[in-house]
Amino acid sequence: MSPTDRSAKPEAIDIDAVRSDTPGCREVIHLNNAGASLPPKVVIDAVQNYFRSEAMLGGYETFDAHAPAMEAVYSSAAELLGCQREEVAVTGSSSEAWWRAFTSVPLEARDRVLIGRSEFVSSAAGLFQAAERGVELAMIDTGPDGLLDLDQLESLLDERVKLICLTEVPMTQGVINPIAEAVAICRQSCDAIVIVDGTQAVGQLPVDVAALGCDFYTATGRKWLRGPRGTGLLFASTDVLDRMHPPIFVDGAAGAWVGERTFIPADGAKRFEFGERPYANVAGLGAAIDYALTIGLEAIETRVGNLAAYARQQLEAIPAVAVHDNVGPRCGIVSFTLDGIDPGDVVTRLRKVKIHLAAPGTRASYFDLVDRDLQAIVRAAPHYYNTEQEIDAMVAELGKWQR
Repeated sequence: MSPTDRSAKPEAIDIDAVRSDTPGCREVIHLNNAGASLPPKVVIDAVQNYFRSEAMLGGYETFDAHAPAMEAVYSSAAELLGCQREEVAVTGSSSEAWWRAFTSVPLEARDRVLIGRSEFVSSAAGLFQAAERGVELAMIDTGPDGLLDLDQLESLLDERVKLICLTEVPMTQGVINPIAEAVAICRQSCDAIVIVDGTQAVGQLPVDVAALGCDFYTATGRKWLRGPRGTGLLFASTDVLDRMHPPIFVDGAAGAWVGERTFIPADGAKRFEFGERPYANVAGLGAAIDYALTIGLEAIETRVGNLAAYARQQLEAIPAVAVHDNVGPRCGIVSFTLDGIDPGDVVTRLRKVKIHLAAPGTRASYFDLVDRDLQAIVRAAPHYYNTEQEIDAMVAELGKWQR
């Protein structure tokens, strides 16, 4: 059964079909899906066809010709995230989405912001800048299972808390934080804005922002969604937009210039967008979302989880390997180190035999790694198009390096 058949049952992933749809599978063993996935052919075609149209017709004329398809991206993204299409903004990345949300939150000196210990560098940098302006940052601890300490979170809540920043899946280990429970605790004690970083969740896990209860949620196209680089999504709840500052960075698409000094933001989440963007990539993002929805996020979650569990099991059988994932609910990110070999060197050596992993370090996620007495880890992140045989090939190669 073809994965592009919308009538397919969600649990029935035809692995041969999705690998046939993925040209890169014939070239490499790509286990760096938490960095950027291999796109399926439908995504490649969407990008190339749109850009060819621009080359032949012109940029504005191509956009007008493809306007219904561009608008359909919002409907697909809303289905993916579990929200209304008016609550979706298309951005250049998850980091851009986070910054657009963050800079709209009205923070003043002595306001408190709660942050987890899995913050990515781009959001951490913004939070540190806010602290320099007098905003107080308070850290939410991580429990021994690697998850947010919900009891400690509750103890930090008071009327001064104006913003809470949470990460659903850390980039350096495979735990899944209890976001819905955390947001529910926050709602009982304060009226703070909640921003959730869903960068490593969207595309490998089912997401329902309404069930999570957050105000903003960020995602990227290039990772588990298998879309183009330079694409992202921002969910912005219409319930809180009237409490936000107008976005700092705007253009003619983000609102209307209606008076000598009057600019009115666009309705809904589109106020967070730029009109000038790589529309060919947006077309590819829409194709990637539709492809994931066709396969089914529940089916994807199951297969990715099974492949990751298999990878952990096989890695743990190598004496020189230490797997560093915590014991909470886990997903497709597998973090480990190899005794005596720098994580970056592991990645370089594997790449020479066309096996792709990543080696994120403290420059990307300082708190989480330092808390676990690590400077960097090797990160394997299998997606549903990967196979057990590819994981075996990675493990066999690592096994050759034992002293």
